[in-house]
This record gives sequence, structure tokens and C-alpha cells, in this order.
Amino acid sequence: TTFTIPAAAVALYINGRPYGAVSSFHWTSVTPHKAVPGIDSLEAQELIPVGAAINGGFDLYRITGSGGMEGLGVTTQYDKMASLRYFVLQLIDLRNDTIIFQARSCVSESQSWAAAVRGLVTGSLAFSGLTWDNEAAA
Repeated sequence: TTFTIPAAAVALYINGRPYGAVSSFHWTSVTPHKAVPGIDSLEAQELIPVGAAINGGFDLYRITGSGGMEGLGVTTQYDKMASLRYFVLQLIDLRNDTIIFQARSCVSESQSWAAAVRGLVTGSLAFSGLTWDNEAAA
């Protein structure tokens, strides 16, 4: 039997710690290829991989006293940017403890925050990573 995964059953973990204030998460794997022509031929004979990357982002609610992205260890204060460390993101299906997405060696590309009148403080973070996998790797 095949079941879809309800988003409410998925939790975001950052550096192995659950972070429950996420309203959405998206990712894109990029695996570009280059056409290689054959000898004495203008026609491409093969497509070869020329790199791989993962990027994405998530939207979240600001929690009082959390320190935002800096408090999560996802990015750092401006004066410490040279010592920024990688982080790990995991989306886990809580119904069966399955990792449905995992990105390692990630860095924060940007973050933005908004404070709407009579609303909540919300933010978004864009990330890039070096490696990724999912439950198919198990």
C-alpha cells in the first residue's frame, strides 16, 4: 500500500536537534550534465555529470529568546563570519522515524525577517549544501 506523507508528520532537525517552528521547507537538487561529442562527430555521444549541488530554504516563526538563525548555529554574527561552520538539515517522518531528506555540509546563503502589525515575526533562510540523500539511500 502506498501512502502520501502529510507535512504535519514531518519535523525539521537542525544539527540533530528538532526545530518545530517551521512553516514550510523546499529543496532542489542540481545535477547538471554536459553533452560530449564523439570523435569525428558533431553529434553528442554522451552526457557527463559536471557537478552536483543542493539548495533550498525554509520559512519559520521567530521564537522568543531563540537568537534566530544565529542561535540555531545555522549562521553567525557578522564579525564572526570567517569562522562559520557547516550545519546539517534533516526532514524526518515522525510516523516511522524515516529520514525523507538530509543535507550535509550546508551553509546559510541568506536570511530575511518580517514583523507584520498584529502578526507574528516570520523569517526565511536560503541554504546551499555539498551532499544530500533520502530514504532511498538506506
